[in-house]
Formats: sequence, structure tokens, C-alpha cells
Amino acid sequence: MLEYHLSNIKKDSALVYYDNRIKKNDSIILSVEEKEYLISELSTSENYSWNLAEQKKLIKVEQKNVLEFLNADKKRELKIISKSIFIRNEKIACLFGVYLCCGHIYGYASISLYKKNDGKWERWIPMSEGAF
Repeated sequence: MLEYHLSNIKKDSALVYYDNRIKKNDSIILSVEEKEYLISELSTSENYSWNLAEQKKLIKVEQKNVLEFLNADKKRELKIISKSIFIRNEKIACLFGVYLCCGHIYGYASISLYKKNDGKWERWIPMSEGAF
């Protein structure tokens, strides 16, 4: 899934991204270097693994066991989140995220930019997204 969304960004010549494609309320213009950096860092983060030792409510699921985990209980949800890639003096972050549910590989994936608002990181501008 990551490679699919990275290929969308690679082939897209756009450097201007909007928070809403229809209303275009807010935007960012990425330099070529920033865009290449985000692609490179996301590519190398494919095998990144979060340390969840301190998180009592979270369960770490190995990639090879995702379908088994979801099939075990159709009400289960699984979120996959890449490492954070920061640009612009750590004022903007980029993440790849996947949400899976419903006992199978159904869900939503995106590569999005995040911005801090009142001390909390919030999804801001999607660069590539889709449901499956």
C-alpha cells in the first residue's frame, strides 16, 4: 500500500497541495527537495516498528499476521502508522497511515501532512489517499 501511494506522489508533478481540493482553504508549496526528501524517508520507513512497551491498550501486530488478527474478530480495527517525517523546522510532519477493519483487508490509506494546532498534531493536507 505504501508503494502504491508513493508512486502516486512520484508521478504527480504538483508541488502545491491543498487541505480541501474543492474549497482550497489552505495550501502548502513544497520545494522539489522537500518532496524528494519525504518520498525517500517514507520509502525507508517501510519496515519501521513502533516501541509499544509502555502502551497498555495497544497491541503490536506483525505484518504477516494482519489478516489473521482481523479475521479473529470482525469488530477489530487495525491502524498502521509510519514514523513521522518532519520538515520546516519540525513544524510540519508527514505520515503514512492505514486503517483496516471488518475482518478483512478493507479500509483507508493515506499519505498526509500534519500541522500542530494548539499543541496537538492534526491531519492537515492529504498528498495521496484512497479507500479499498
